[in-house]
Amino acid sequence: MTARKHYTALSTQARDMIASLSRKGRLISWLRVAVFIAAIALGIMLRHDATAMVIAIAVTVMLFLALVKWHDNVITHRLREEALLKFAESRLRVLDGNLSGLPRGERYIDSNHPYTYDLDVFGDKSLFSLLDSTATPGGSDKLAHRLMTPDLDADDIIRRQQAIMELSDMTSLRDFMQVSGRMAESNLADSRGSASAVAIPPINQPVALTVLSYAAFPIFITTAVLSYLDVIASSWCLWTFLSFLGLSALGAKRIGRLHSRLTETVSSLTSRVDLFRHIEESKFTSPLLQQLQQRLNVDGTEASTLIAKLAKELKSLDQRYNAVGYLLFNGTSLWDYRVISNVDRWMKRYGRHLDSWYDTLSEIDALSALATFDFENPEYTYPQIDRSGKVIMEATEMGHPLIGKSSRVNNPLPPMTPHSFIIITGANMAGKSTYLRTIGINYLLAMTGAPVAAKAMTFSPSMLFTGLR
Repeated sequence: MTARKHYTALSTQARDMIASLSRKGRLISWLRVAVFIAAIALGIMLRHDATAMVIAIAVTVMLFLALVKWHDNVITHRLREEALLKFAESRLRVLDGNLSGLPRGERYIDSNHPYTYDLDVFGDKSLFSLLDSTATPGGSDKLAHRLMTPDLDADDIIRRQQAIMELSDMTSLRDFMQVSGRMAESNLADSRGSASAVAIPPINQPVALTVLSYAAFPIFITTAVLSYLDVIASSWCLWTFLSFLGLSALGAKRIGRLHSRLTETVSSLTSRVDLFRHIEESKFTSPLLQQLQQRLNVDGTEASTLIAKLAKELKSLDQRYNAVGYLLFNGTSLWDYRVISNVDRWMKRYGRHLDSWYDTLSEIDALSALATFDFENPEYTYPQIDRSGKVIMEATEMGHPLIGKSSRVNNPLPPMTPHSFIIITGANMAGKSTYLRTIGINYLLAMTGAPVAAKAMTFSPSMLFTGLR
């Protein structure tokens, strides 16, 4: 299936699903209203039968909560379909040659760079705009870094070519990355944040406090039972509750700061657990992708499983933002201290892998963006590498990838050797600069492992330098 047909099918499917989910959402909303009214009506009708009234209200409350959960699932599904629709529509615009509204990479613009400023690698309607279909901020940074400092090792370039070719055929994985990435970004306060163990302050909770946090709930329950049985005074239960609450209050500010910093730092990972799991379950054959996938395994345990555990602990700390939850959980079990202890233990065991996991996800995302470029341009070719270094670059029917295919003029490039040069002449506005940029951009694409806009091309990896401006 061609890229245009694929994206058109995705957009049509997404629109139909969004309409269906919207209707379902409205129906559930009306059902919630009906259940609420029914609960009031049953309460009035059964007011003289306390047992029947309690049972009826309990059933309607459970039904109402089930409808709320169902409605939340419908909303989440609809958000996924809306993200898929936006992605498909943006790629259809790219296929039409419309790069407006796409990432421009302004922060990477450097007029002193050896070639990116001359070749319009970054900026409005630039090569970066054409290539950057990444789903994560880290992937975008990786792609930009690769364009600024491409590979010079032939073996590394070949491994990247193999990985990009494999990902080009894995449309379901790339589509999933887009949907998951876009939904995660919409939920992150700081979309540029990245996971880093260095950025996380040490927790250093005293051992005695950790032990007490695990013993707190059994102590409270024991006190409550003994008070109920009149073995001890009932005030002991209250004093135990207030003591735990006071002890929790002493560390409230510190734990609050730790919670905020942890959430901000690792949210780039915890919000993408499903994406990690999807990558881990994929069957890769190219050596580079297999190597990257292996980095997501720690002593036989997948990164997604470990990240999900961390996400669960951090979500448990969210109870502290609810006044009733804070009083109840901390007054009976020193909840904050126990959870932060679990997080501390997790960080000491797995925290050193955070940077590697984020880097791996970013690298696969950047490769997937180049694979999307390959998928959308099947007529492009993967260049051959001349390991002898005799041919720096040679191409046939080479064109500029930023010029529309209908108006693009393709030209050959005669063999350029280490000791040769080519003189290009012509009238003003005849296309000399465009031809030079065509050579430079395709050479850059070749060194990133991506396909080039040519019928055939041979090159030797070398430092690229331009002086067009």
